[in-house]
Amino acid sequence: MNFTFLVVQVVAGVLGGWGAATVTHEHSLGASSHALLGAAGGFLSGFFGQSLVLAVVSADGSINGHNRSIDLFIQAIAGGFAGAVTVMIGGIVKHAIDRPHQ
Repeated sequence: MNFTFLVVQVVAGVLGGWGAATVTHEHSLGASSHALLGAAGGFLSGFFGQSLVLAVVSADGSINGHNRSIDLFIQAIAGGFAGAVTVMIGGIVKHAIDRPHQ
Protein backbone atom coordinates (compact mmCIF):
# COMPACT_ATOMS: atom_id res chain seq x y z
CA MET A 1 0.00 0.00 0.00
CA ASN A 2 1.33 3.39 -1.02
CA PHE A 3 0.73 6.11 1.58
CA THR A 4 0.81 8.88 -1.05
CA PHE A 5 -1.96 7.21 -3.03
CA LEU A 6 -4.00 6.79 0.16
CA VAL A 7 -3.70 10.50 0.98
CA VAL A 8 -4.63 11.42 -2.61
CA GLN A 9 -7.73 9.23 -2.42
CA VAL A 10 -8.83 10.66 0.95
CA VAL A 11 -8.47 14.26 -0.26
CA ALA A 12 -10.21 13.43 -3.53
CA GLY A 13 -12.94 11.67 -1.53
CA VAL A 14 -13.61 14.86 0.43
CA LEU A 15 -13.79 16.88 -2.79
CA GLY A 16 -16.00 14.26 -4.44
CA GLY A 17 -18.31 14.26 -1.42
CA TRP A 18 -18.65 18.04 -1.52
CA GLY A 19 -19.25 17.87 -5.27
CA ALA A 20 -22.00 15.31 -4.89
CA ALA A 21 -23.61 17.35 -2.11
CA THR A 22 -23.53 20.47 -4.29
CA VAL A 23 -25.36 18.69 -7.08
CA THR A 24 -28.05 17.15 -4.87
CA HIS A 25 -29.39 19.67 -2.36
CA GLU A 26 -32.31 17.49 -1.26
CA HIS A 27 -29.93 14.95 0.35
CA SER A 28 -27.83 17.52 2.21
CA LEU A 29 -26.16 16.43 5.43
CA GLY A 30 -24.12 19.51 6.32
CA ALA A 31 -20.59 20.47 5.30
CA SER A 32 -18.80 18.53 8.03
CA SER A 33 -20.79 15.36 7.38
CA HIS A 34 -20.06 15.63 3.66
CA ALA A 35 -16.36 15.97 4.42
CA LEU A 36 -16.32 13.06 6.87
CA LEU A 37 -18.30 10.72 4.64
CA GLY A 38 -16.23 11.69 1.60
CA ALA A 39 -12.99 11.10 3.50
CA ALA A 40 -14.29 7.73 4.71
CA GLY A 41 -15.20 6.72 1.17
CA GLY A 42 -11.81 7.83 -0.14
CA PHE A 43 -10.02 6.01 2.67
CA LEU A 44 -11.90 2.77 2.08
CA SER A 45 -11.26 3.02 -1.63
CA GLY A 46 -7.58 3.73 -1.05
CA PHE A 47 -7.11 1.03 1.55
CA PHE A 48 -8.94 -1.81 -0.16
CA GLY A 49 -8.93 -0.94 -3.85
CA GLN A 50 -5.60 0.80 -4.36
CA SER A 51 -3.91 -2.03 -6.26
CA LEU A 52 -7.05 -2.80 -8.27
CA VAL A 53 -7.35 0.76 -9.54
CA LEU A 54 -3.91 0.63 -11.15
CA ALA A 55 -4.50 -2.67 -12.96
CA VAL A 56 -5.04 -1.02 -16.34
CA VAL A 57 -4.74 -3.41 -19.26
CA SER A 58 -4.67 -2.93 -22.99
CA ALA A 59 -6.96 -4.58 -25.54
CA ASP A 60 -4.76 -7.67 -25.83
CA GLY A 61 -4.70 -8.20 -22.05
CA SER A 62 -1.16 -7.01 -21.33
CA ILE A 63 -0.64 -4.63 -18.43
CA ASN A 64 0.18 -1.07 -19.47
CA GLY A 65 3.28 0.65 -18.16
CA HIS A 66 2.78 3.12 -15.34
CA ASN A 67 3.59 6.79 -15.16
CA ARG A 68 3.58 8.50 -11.74
CA SER A 69 1.37 11.41 -12.81
CA ILE A 70 -1.14 9.10 -14.49
CA ASP A 71 -1.20 6.87 -11.42
CA LEU A 72 -1.94 9.88 -9.17
CA PHE A 73 -4.69 11.03 -11.54
CA ILE A 74 -6.31 7.57 -11.57
CA GLN A 75 -6.14 7.41 -7.76
CA ALA A 76 -7.75 10.86 -7.51
CA ILE A 77 -10.59 9.87 -9.83
CA ALA A 78 -11.21 6.67 -7.85
CA GLY A 79 -11.15 8.49 -4.50
CA GLY A 80 -13.45 11.24 -5.75
CA PHE A 81 -15.93 8.73 -7.10
CA ALA A 82 -15.86 6.71 -3.86
CA GLY A 83 -16.36 9.87 -1.78
CA ALA A 84 -19.28 10.99 -3.93
CA VAL A 85 -20.95 7.59 -3.75
CA THR A 86 -20.50 7.43 0.03
CA VAL A 87 -22.04 10.87 0.52
CA MET A 88 -24.95 9.99 -1.75
CA ILE A 89 -25.62 6.76 0.14
CA GLY A 90 -25.49 8.66 3.44
CA GLY A 91 -27.88 11.32 2.10
CA ILE A 92 -30.34 8.76 0.80
CA VAL A 93 -30.32 6.86 4.10
CA LYS A 94 -30.84 10.09 6.07
CA HIS A 95 -33.64 11.14 3.73
CA ALA A 96 -35.33 7.74 4.13
CA ILE A 97 -35.09 7.91 7.93
CA ASP A 98 -36.39 11.49 8.18
CA ARG A 99 -39.29 10.95 5.77
CA PRO A 100 -42.59 10.14 7.48
CA HIS A 101 -43.70 6.57 6.92
CA GLN A 102 -47.11 5.95 5.41
